[in-house]
Amino acid sequence: AGRAWFVIGVFSGNGATELRHAIRQSWFRWGELEAPVGEACACFVLSRRGAHHSKLQKAELEAQRHGDVVWLGNATEGCSGVSFSKLQEWWRWASELPAVVTHVAKTEDDTFLHLPNLLADLRAWQESKHLFYGLHAWSGLGKDGGVCNFDWKHPRDGCEHRPALFAVGPLELLSVDLAARIARDPEISAFMAHASAHGNGGRSEEDVVLGALVAHVRTRKPAVEVTFVSLRMAVQFLDFDC
Repeated sequence: AGRAWFVIGVFSGNGATELRHAIRQSWFRWGELEAPVGEACACFVLSRRGAHHSKLQKAELEAQRHGDVVWLGNATEGCSGVSFSKLQEWWRWASELPAVVTHVAKTEDDTFLHLPNLLADLRAWQESKHLFYGLHAWSGLGKDGGVCNFDWKHPRDGCEHRPALFAVGPLELLSVDLAARIARDPEISAFMAHASAHGNGGRSEEDVVLGALVAHVRTRKPAVEVTFVSLRMAVQFLDFDC
C-alpha cells in the first residue's frame, strides 16, 4: 500500500528471533519505509517447510505480532534461512506484486542497509530495463554446484559452468521485469527443482546461482539485455558460517 516502488525481502531462519529484533530496532526504522509515504517497504522472508517445530511456532507468533513476514509456501528452509527454493520462490512472488512496484531486493538478516544511500543511488537507474544491481563479482559453478574460480574483477574459465557476473548475497536487487523472466522460465524452474532435491540446496552459493540464472535468460528468446550496476557503499555485512 502507498507509494512504495521498492520492496526488500530479508531472508531469515525461523529461529533467528534476535537478529530480526535487531533489524526492527535499527534499519527497519528508516523513514523511507514508513507507509503510506515511504518509497520502500521491507519484510522478513520465511518458510515453514523443513523448519524445526518449536522454532516455527515461535516464528509464527512473532509474525502475527509484527505483521512484517512473508511466508513462502513452496520453499524449504535452509541454513541461516537461505535456500535455492526460497530464492526461486521469492523472485516468483516478487514478479506478481502490484504494478507500482518496479524493483525488488533480497538481503539477509546479518546485513545493515543504509536505505537513504541505497535509494539515492537506485533512483539514477530506476528507468533501466532488466536491472541487476549489487556488489558484483565473477564466479562459475563446479560439478557439485559450489563456487568455482571466484574473482572480483575478471572471469576465469575452467569451471563446469562458465563464469558469470553475480551480486554478492547481502544485496541482490532486480527490476521486476527481470525477476519475472527468471520466475517464468521453464528451464530455470526445472534446474532449481533438481538442485533443491539433489544438490546443495542450502545457503552456500545461492547468490552465484542467481548470477547463472541471469546469464541464462540473456540467451533466451526474446533476448534480454541486462543492465549490471555495481554498488560500493550502500551495504555492509558480516558473513557467518553455517
